[in-house]
Amino acid sequence: MPNRLTAEHSPYLLQHKDNPVDWYPWGDAAFEKARREDKPIFLSVGYSTCHWCHVMEHESFEDAGVAAMLNEYFVSIKVDREERPDVDRVYMAFVQVTTGQGGCGRGRRSRWRWTRRAPPAPCRGWPAPSSRSR
Repeated sequence: MPNRLTAEHSPYLLQHKDNPVDWYPWGDAAFEKARREDKPIFLSVGYSTCHWCHVMEHESFEDAGVAAMLNEYFVSIKVDREERPDVDRVYMAFVQVTTGQGGCGRGRRSRWRWTRRAPPAPCRGWPAPSSRSR
């Protein structure tokens, strides 16, 4: 069953439209749901030609058990870093400060470092959910 990414234009987001994860694109609807249900955000940033993004999709986001856990306990947001470089910049700065590393290419563990939990409301310094940067 398709999720909320079916109406998106990004090739990366469309690659995830049939995942059992109830993905939201970056936007007001996701943050409103997180606040209303008092759930943290599960934020996943990637791009269409990233090898490890495809590995994670196959090993994790296509898995019914992983999807059930994410759908129950989080509001999951999928971001195309090429479509939203503003989100990617803030996100990567956080990853680099908290892990001492950033980027892809050191295996699945490195890729998982790009996936983060966040509070239900955007933090100070986050790009606005409704802003579009192209």
